[in-house]
Amino acid sequence: MMTIAIIGGGFSGTMTAVQLMRKASQPLKVILIERNERIAKGVAYGTLCPLHLLNVPAKDMSAFPDDSQHFFKWAKDQDAAVTEATFVPRMRYGAYIEHILNDTLSHKAPNIEFRRLHGEVKNISLVNDGKQGRIELNNGEEVIADRIVLALGNLAPANVRIKNPQFYESKNYVRDSWSKESRPPISADAPILLVGTGLTMIDKALELKLQGHEGTIYALSRHGYLPSVHIPGIVRLPNPFENANLPKTVLELTKYIRAMVKRVEDSREANWRQAVDSIRPVTQQLWKTWNTTERRRFIRHMRCIWDVHRHRIAPEVGAMIDSMIKAGQLKIVAARVVSMEENASGIKVTVSPRGHHKETSFEVNRVINCTGADSNVKTIDEPLVEQLRNQGLLCADTFGLGPTITDTWALIDQQGKASDVVYVVGPLLKGQLWESIAVPELRGQAAQLADHLITSNDRVSLCHSESA
Repeated sequence: MMTIAIIGGGFSGTMTAVQLMRKASQPLKVILIERNERIAKGVAYGTLCPLHLLNVPAKDMSAFPDDSQHFFKWAKDQDAAVTEATFVPRMRYGAYIEHILNDTLSHKAPNIEFRRLHGEVKNISLVNDGKQGRIELNNGEEVIADRIVLALGNLAPANVRIKNPQFYESKNYVRDSWSKESRPPISADAPILLVGTGLTMIDKALELKLQGHEGTIYALSRHGYLPSVHIPGIVRLPNPFENANLPKTVLELTKYIRAMVKRVEDSREANWRQAVDSIRPVTQQLWKTWNTTERRRFIRHMRCIWDVHRHRIAPEVGAMIDSMIKAGQLKIVAARVVSMEENASGIKVTVSPRGHHKETSFEVNRVINCTGADSNVKTIDEPLVEQLRNQGLLCADTFGLGPTITDTWALIDQQGKASDVVYVVGPLLKGQLWESIAVPELRGQAAQLADHLITSNDRVSLCHSESA
């Protein structure tokens, strides 16, 4: 019996386990390891804030690539008011993934075993001539697995570079906005700085508002761009490259999108949102076909603009953020942080505003890092990633977007050898796929990786039966 251990019990890890149990025909043992008490939810869907909504309407949020209506039907059963266009609370989506896991367990075949382990993985090593992996947990438990899947999700953000990095030792600095660590209380009218103006900032600003915070909330990033807002009810455009050659350069893609946006908006057929969405089916293919120079050009010149237009927020969320800005509570700052110094009255934040040479300062009582997940496995201080790096089992890709992997998502070690044991799924595939953080991509990854692992299991079983 093959044993597959999955490290990480968020969406990617849970759905990989589900797909394995649903697809396997040979005896199989699946072990799902999660450091938090609850599985199937992860950071995004484990939120308890009702203002945190999905960024995609219900009709597009199925956890299964071959059943597009699966989530919508489930959500409709839970709440008759849900429509295909509803942006459902994320906590409800977490309950949906939990339901899928429980349903899969109740219907799995007798030759499929499932075990859930609660603990932090502190070490992974190869054993039995590199054919298996040993997983050691901080509670003393050990697991020997034929295949290991790293489904680590979105890792903690990196600290912003400042003149005085010692500030990051302050109790009034929160490196990870999702951290459960306690901090000294601050008054409801105290000013707060959120570093970053993307989706994480949106979440934190809404959470603060719900908690009754009335003080000024500064949200700062170099460009000061906020995520765009969905407009419901617009028709979906077909993939423009389905029967045409893909753009070979970033410049070609940019020109094509601009021309398409002008065409659809002039005809009032749709707007720029649908133009951007129409190339989503080929985004991964585009990324794979571009050479290193084009990928670097995209990251340097287009990444910020792409993120703003591609990763949009629900209309209800956009309206709440807009009201906070108009009320003067949420202030968007386009600037680079120079330093953050704690003093008797609070934290003096010195910034260099975009388009100006003169530095300026303002005071807050707390700084929360909302810059988003760090995926540079060369420098990140996530203990398990550090351990794999130090053993030479993992190395960073060219752009610091994740580990170097094969086309079947097996880790490539520092000697350039592909692993037969350790695989990756989820956001850490961004270096190879670019689009690797949203459900439509992640659900496909879970199904594809499960297919690959099951095929290798079937080969092993066939070899054993022939030798017998």
